[in-house]
Amino acid sequence: MHLVCCWPGLAELWCRGSTRALMAAVAFTWVTCLVLLATFVWPEWLGTWMTRLLWLVILGTWLFSFVRSHIGYSQLIGKSDKKAHEAFQRAQEEYLRGNWFDAEAILLELLEKFPRDAEATLLLVGVLRHTQRWQPALRRLDTLQSLDTSAPWRFEILRERQILEKRFAESLVS
Repeated sequence: MHLVCCWPGLAELWCRGSTRALMAAVAFTWVTCLVLLATFVWPEWLGTWMTRLLWLVILGTWLFSFVRSHIGYSQLIGKSDKKAHEAFQRAQEEYLRGNWFDAEAILLELLEKFPRDAEATLLLVGVLRHTQRWQPALRRLDTLQSLDTSAPWRFEILRERQILEKRFAESLVS
């Protein structure tokens, strides 16, 4: 799976669906295609020194992007570290104490860094349910169901959805 690191922007695009990464990948593709045309089809178009300079820029960009993506790949695929585990435990403690907004703040920060963390997302859905924010909780559940990391949590996700839909319907009636 480390092959996605071979094209600038592709790793982040593949793992997170980032619009910024899409723009970077498309821009790199266009520039590479233009330099290929300038090298092999119309060599007089830019001149030899400009073409060589552009190839150096492309190579440098590719190398920088490859190293950056390769180093950050574990974070992109959602593998958390010790600090993330400790943050999740703090969020659980705040949740159990009933400090919903403190738990939410910790979880949002954690999910910003590891957006594919199914456990943190599920706990955040619980926090949103306790604070009676039904629609954001349902949207988070939709996002959670689309993650491959949510497979072990199918039953809990289904149960949370049932509770949320019931409470949301009750809130509309009252």
